[in-house]
Amino acid sequence: MQPERGRFSFATADAIVDFAQTHRKVVRGHTLVWGFQLPRWVTGTDWTREELLGVMQEHITTVVGRYRGRIAEWDVVNEPLAADGSLARNVWLDVIGPDYVEHALRFAHAADPAAKLFVNEIAAEHVSTKAEGLVRLADDLRSRGVPLHGIGLQNHANLAGYPRRERLATLMRRFAALGLEVQVTEMDVGTALGSGSRLQRSLRQADVYREAAAACNDVAACTRLTTWGFTDRHSWIGTPQRALPFGSDYLPKPAYVALRTTLAPR
Repeated sequence: MQPERGRFSFATADAIVDFAQTHRKVVRGHTLVWGFQLPRWVTGTDWTREELLGVMQEHITTVVGRYRGRIAEWDVVNEPLAADGSLARNVWLDVIGPDYVEHALRFAHAADPAAKLFVNEIAAEHVSTKAEGLVRLADDLRSRGVPLHGIGLQNHANLAGYPRRERLATLMRRFAALGLEVQVTEMDVGTALGSGSRLQRSLRQADVYREAAAACNDVAACTRLTTWGFTDRHSWIGTPQRALPFGSDYLPKPAYVALRTTLAPR
């Protein structure tokens, strides 16, 4: 959205938001600050702390401000943690320091005080040091009054590894105890590692989606389950994984039925 410093490109995002409003859809903003897929002008410059803070503030203020009142939720900081639960090395940490997460949330809140703000993390759904690090980060931010409203658990899963219902619900309750919402934000379930026929793998995939949906039902603070796409035709891990609730033919799979019948209306 900012391919060159100070030059923003809003055409695609505007089209998405306009379409959503026309069709009464909710838009989730993803993502404002991340350590990857950054333009070269960010990663290739020798910044001072104050300079890079200014870059971050300008970007967040401009983007969030443009969609103020039109985007209900933002993944403000995406994947801030390393596997051991510490903050991952990236340009924001290296130049600004560990408080970059706090600054990002405060900038976003100032730009749209009504928007719900999330920290979104990958591979933190299981019992792990990363999950513990995410709980510590959320607790620290909340205890200091930083405007954080929720935690996103991406839940990119596959048939060989996924969080079971009770363990996922238990983790969600820990964030709820901090006064936070929790959401499954990027779920898909790859099937290439599974054995058996395509139908058998499809039915096991439905079970994985059902487990996540049931966990969300179990915890009042779980306010949304979002899949990372909807049709296998367009999947970040490739069509052969058949990871999404609708097939390449756009027809619903057992996974869709599992989600539709398990998620309780609220």
